[in-house]
Amino acid sequence: MSRKTIIFTFFAFVMGTGWYLLSLQLPVRSRTPHRNSPPRRTQLAKTQTNKQPLRIISKSSPTRSVRWRRVEIKRALHKLSKHLKKQAVPFGVFPDGSRLLGLKDPKEHLHPPKQDSEQASGYELYRLQKSGTITRLAPNLLATNAKIASQTGRVALITKHRQLYVSNKDGAPPYRMLTHKAGFHPTFDPKGERLAYTKQHSMDAQSLVVQDVRSGQARTIAQGASGISNPSFRPDGSELIFSSNQTGILSMWRVLLPGGAPTQVTNRGIQPGAGLPPHFIPAPAGKILWFGARIVYNTGDAIWTVRSDGTGAKALAGAAKWFGRVGSGRKIKVILLSGKAHILNVP
Repeated sequence: MSRKTIIFTFFAFVMGTGWYLLSLQLPVRSRTPHRNSPPRRTQLAKTQTNKQPLRIISKSSPTRSVRWRRVEIKRALHKLSKHLKKQAVPFGVFPDGSRLLGLKDPKEHLHPPKQDSEQASGYELYRLQKSGTITRLAPNLLATNAKIASQTGRVALITKHRQLYVSNKDGAPPYRMLTHKAGFHPTFDPKGERLAYTKQHSMDAQSLVVQDVRSGQARTIAQGASGISNPSFRPDGSELIFSSNQTGILSMWRVLLPGGAPTQVTNRGIQPGAGLPPHFIPAPAGKILWFGARIVYNTGDAIWTVRSDGTGAKALAGAAKWFGRVGSGRKIKVILLSGKAHILNVP
């Protein structure tokens, strides 16, 4: 064997052995680590902004870095905010412009209420800021209805078991229970310091209560009647109207505050069973808007307007699925069941 052949063979052997030993030290990304293998060490570095230690983990590691976790949380909140906007029920707007939304209880998908059950669907309450930040309100309560005080931001909610809770200002906890036999229509006075609600005693007997939120002092306005619902304060807080079936005909009643007695203002003299005369005025069955001493409300079959003393009654539009104010004047926008929208003047 020549000298050149010996040198070439030795050089090839050294190079092959080196490459083989080097390949044993390289990690294989596609290979799954053994169950008993020691955990991979991580390196620590300091950021240039706050000089705090930051964990740097390779992409092949099953865990995530702090930065990635924050990104994933933001994405989840953004996705939840989109879900809330599409699927949630709007309950009102806070003074700062954030929205109170209700998302149906996930457990009801597995155990929905029976059709003959008196229990309504329960909603988890969320506060959705303009920035997209989401906050869960009253995490231990499921609401069937909720109202917001326009000035203080207090939240009044009714649970599936007819319990009425009220929060502190701006929807902050704690949520205090006022009664365990509430109706479906709580409403705040303009200052957000008093709450009017119906209290259920039996199937044919309710009462209307006005309670001071701070002191807890309550006054019963009407008691023993049936069909008491839809209380609404005048914007200056001087009077309260509500619906009642006390005379056998569902009518509108009025109470001058702070110490007046309820008086019937519509359908006076109409006897049940004699048919409805032409001057019959249907009572509110939903949303109520005040324009001075005049109210505009939905009966379910039409949009009506009447003064709080019972005069000037007039039907403005037919059955509608929505109506609301237009600007600060005396105009409303009505969307009929057909989908057509109209701008109407309030007399």
